[in-house]
Amino acid sequence: MSNVTLDDVLALNDEMAALAEVGVPSNLAAGASNDALGAALKHINSSLTLRSSLGQSLDAAAAENQDLPPVYRSALEAGLRSNRLSATLDGISRQAAADNELRSTIGRSLIPPLIVLVLGYMGFIFLCLWFTPSLEGMYEQIGQPPSSRVALLAVMREWLPYWATLLPLLVLLVVILWVRGWGGWQQLVPGARRYVAAVRNANFAHQLTVLIENDVPLAESVPLAAAVTGDSGMVAASAALSAAYARNENLPADAEVLHALPPLLRWALTGDLGDQSLPEILRFAEKTYLHVANRRAAIWRFLLPTMIGALLGGLIVLAYGLSVFGPFVSLLEDLAY
Repeated sequence: MSNVTLDDVLALNDEMAALAEVGVPSNLAAGASNDALGAALKHINSSLTLRSSLGQSLDAAAAENQDLPPVYRSALEAGLRSNRLSATLDGISRQAAADNELRSTIGRSLIPPLIVLVLGYMGFIFLCLWFTPSLEGMYEQIGQPPSSRVALLAVMREWLPYWATLLPLLVLLVVILWVRGWGGWQQLVPGARRYVAAVRNANFAHQLTVLIENDVPLAESVPLAAAVTGDSGMVAASAALSAAYARNENLPADAEVLHALPPLLRWALTGDLGDQSLPEILRFAEKTYLHVANRRAAIWRFLLPTMIGALLGGLIVLAYGLSVFGPFVSLLEDLAY
């Protein structure tokens, strides 16, 4: 029997809305603004209040209410089962916070290349408007047609009103999409998937520990903890484990259906733990995965600004240098021959 009341849930949702206003991320609405997130939580409060007023228990309102986001519904159900609502709903924000940390690091790393891009963009406009006519005039004086490089600059000057307007708009669109968190582009960073996976595994271990320590049967705890993570592979593996537990069977750790779980968690849930209890092993696993995630985050904070600045900034400077010296070198070659 859960000791959590509707007022407890409503109060926690109000606190989550307040945290969203100061920038604390959540999995409730990926890429949504703070206002949209607050509106989603208000809708959740209204839905739960309505069902409770009709006589439905809070457990049933959480399990059967399709108006609730899947991750929130799973976290709420786990919190009701463990009587530790605030500790369990922490799973809603933990993975979103990890994703936000990575995106913020990449965003800060992109500021220097953007400054270089703006300077190079202004320099290229100057090149098209003033440098290109001078080169064309020199070719007229020697009686030769402009080289292909100079001709290309002439075409760029002719189309300048179009691309000079389009490029800033495209950059602005990309910045807006990045700020809103759309696209999941941060996952393209080498090692980002492992970082997010480590946080997800730590979240699973934490949720499962809370449930087991509050006497929720393992066959029910495992799928609930997996559902809070929102990972489809982990949910499928946990469902297979739950079915095996219900039949009093042991799945081998190398079973194909369990490959979505990392080795440490597979061993904890299927192996012989000796004198160690499952919560102790899960707490150790949580600390291990958090250590891995924190180490990767520390590396990114140091390496990403350097790598992104050197790569993108270097490419921009190289492109601008070629656009300046390439046509001039062509002119010297034509003069020589």
